Order: sequence, then structure tokens, then C-alpha cells
Amino acid sequence: MRLFFDESMGTKVPGALLHIGVPGAEDIERPKRGGPIQQGAADPAWLRWVGQHGYLGLSEDTAILQSVALVDLIRLSNCGLVFLKTGQAPRWEVLRLLLIRWEWLQAVERDVPRPFAFVLGRNRRARRVL
Repeated sequence: MRLFFDESMGTKVPGALLHIGVPGAEDIERPKRGGPIQQGAADPAWLRWVGQHGYLGLSEDTAILQSVALVDLIRLSNCGLVFLKTGQAPRWEVLRLLLIRWEWLQAVERDVPRPFAFVLGRNRRARRVL
């Protein structure tokens, strides 16, 4: 599974996943200096990149789903996205949520035709929104 964490997710969660070597995580990317997506990149840039390269995008920025232009771009770019409704939760809780739902993330990435977007809540329930 190839994961892309947008800037709303910060650096600690993707860093922790890399550090522990979670099974099935072939590649984990995030905006960074010298990376495929630079820090501060606008949403359209990372959304296009996620779609073009077949990554599963993770974000806490659910406002993206309120923008008609960005939802259209998600469709056109053939994105697979999971939005976490974790608010101001500590990063360890976000990491815990991802690990608890790891098998589900793998199944979504593998089995759900793109484009798609899910919202995953702190209660561990997911609903498809696109």
C-alpha cells in the first residue's frame, strides 16, 4: 500500500508508521523539501499527484470535500482518499485509529474502484462520501 499524508496530518503519524515498519506499507510520502510534493503545496497539486501515482491519500482537511472544484479534481484525477475526522486529537490517537483500521485501509485501497473518498471518524466508523 502506498500512502500519501497531506500537510494537515503533520509529520509524526507518517514518521511513526515508517519507524515501526507497519506491514503492507510499501511507500509513505508526505510534503517535504526535496520530495515529490513540496511543503506548502496547494491542495490541487497533491490531489493530482496522488491520483497520477496511485497513492491512497490521507487528510484531516475535510473542507476539501466542500469545494466543488476540488471534488471535481478528485474525480478527474482518479483519487483514492480517506479523510480523518480526528479534529484536535493527539497524534497518538490518530496513529491508533489508523492501526486499528489498517486492514480496512488495505481493503479499500485494493478493492474499491477509483475515484473514491471516505470519511473515517474517531468512532472508527467510515462512510463513503464519493
